Amino acid sequence: MTEVTIGSSVNAIGSLTFWVSENLSSVRILGSLESYEKSELYSWAKANLTTYVTANWTGPTDTWQERKVEYLKHAITFNANGGEGDMARQDVVWYATTNLTVSAFVRDGYEFMGWATNVRGEVIYADGAEITPEDDMALYAVWHRVWALGEALGADAASAALPWSFGTNGVATVKGDDDATAAGGKSVKFTAEDEAMAWVEAVVTNACRVSFDWKCSCEPLVKGRPYDFLAFEVDGERTAFICGETDWTNVTFHVTGEGE
Repeated sequence: MTEVTIGSSVNAIGSLTFWVSENLSSVRILGSLESYEKSELYSWAKANLTTYVTANWTGPTDTWQERKVEYLKHAITFNANGGEGDMARQDVVWYATTNLTVSAFVRDGYEFMGWATNVRGEVIYADGAEITPEDDMALYAVWHRVWALGEALGADAASAALPWSFGTNGVATVKGDDDATAAGGKSVKFTAEDEAMAWVEAVVTNACRVSFDWKCSCEPLVKGRPYDFLAFEVDGERTAFICGETDWTNVTFHVTGEGE
């Protein structure tokens, strides 16, 4: 016998277990032994024998009968899945809980969303998520297409060419989003936490007709008042708004004179 694996269901090992196992070079202990006979466990075993243990191991981790003790490890590999960059393999001790290495991959025009367990899978683990692997793992970056504001807002060349700008106040974001349910598959997505705002705007110098689709997912009216809402404004004056759970709806507004 040269190698042996002791399953996680084994909770005790008696004396002389591997007595006179002169060819034994590797012992893998998958669980956490509650009792063991340290003094005679490896009597007459090879001097270069290595014992591999898990994070649950409660025995000695420096030397055992002057033999080497190492932790068993699972290997986690990272695949850019269309992105660019390099990430080293992450080794995690069996049954240990740790955080995934933060993604170092980039992809022009895309936002990193997290990790899937196959090439076309959905996000299973967020960036840097806590994980307790039960086996070796291959993780694949999940990307989400984002667009420049002009591309996302412009239904035609003239609209796309407007001097679009955006702003936020508080914890909020604005991004050109890839949305299969939107017209042309493009939209602008606003996210905002309590007491925060996000907006996009453009300055026009002639009367025009503004037409677009919009939807929102936020709190509904509270006693007839909109605390969370998506609004269209001209020169700071609210023309229309939506709130609650509203699906895509097309609206048209006529803007006269200068405004934004």
